[in-house]
This record gives sequence, C-alpha cells and structure tokens, in this order.
Amino acid sequence: AHGVSRDDLVTVAMPNSIEFVVACVAIWKVGATPSPWAPTVDAHERRYLETLARPALAVGSAPEDPSIPWLPGGRLLGWLVRLPGVSVVADWVYGAVARRRHRLGAADRSCDLR
Repeated sequence: AHGVSRDDLVTVAMPNSIEFVVACVAIWKVGATPSPWAPTVDAHERRYLETLARPALAVGSAPEDPSIPWLPGGRLLGWLVRLPGVSVVADWVYGAVARRRHRLGAADRSCDLR
C-alpha cells in the first residue's frame, strides 16, 4: 500500500487521536513499523530525522524531503479502513470511545467510517 512493504519504517506525525491509532494498526497490518513523531517537530529537526530514518512513507504532517511519499491526515481513515482487518479495529476503537463518552464529538473522528 503506497509502496510500503514488510519491515519498512513509516513515520506517523499526527496528534493523538483515533486516526493515529488506526494509522499505526494499518502500518502493522502491512508488516511495517510505525515511527511516531510529534507533528510539531520543527523543519530542521524533521529533516535530520528523515535523513537518519529514511522512511518509506510519511503519514500526517508533510515530510521535509520531497522524495518521501506522503499521506496527509484528516481524511486518512477513509483509505485506511479499506485495508484487510483494519475496519474491524477502527470499529472497535470507535465503539470503545462511544462507550466511554456515550457520544462522539468532532474531535473524536476525522471522517465517517461508513
């Protein structure tokens, strides 16, 4: 998926959210390793980290290196839940949040899972 294969490193630079959890599960499902980064990392530090890590894909915040493929956050869940087994995880995470809060708010979801 998007050129990511087994044992690749994928940076995940997004705030803590359901989308973050589902993105990490999707990365694990393809056999790659998620590397969580703070979305607020400054450009100089991010460039340095990308040089060291050489990720196969960046998810969330845009990479500094234009040669690294990028999936922006926001509407990411629509793509992720199409991966085998990920929709089950997304439904479970949303269900857990709904049971805990009784009602999902805008901050809890990035897009409709249906």
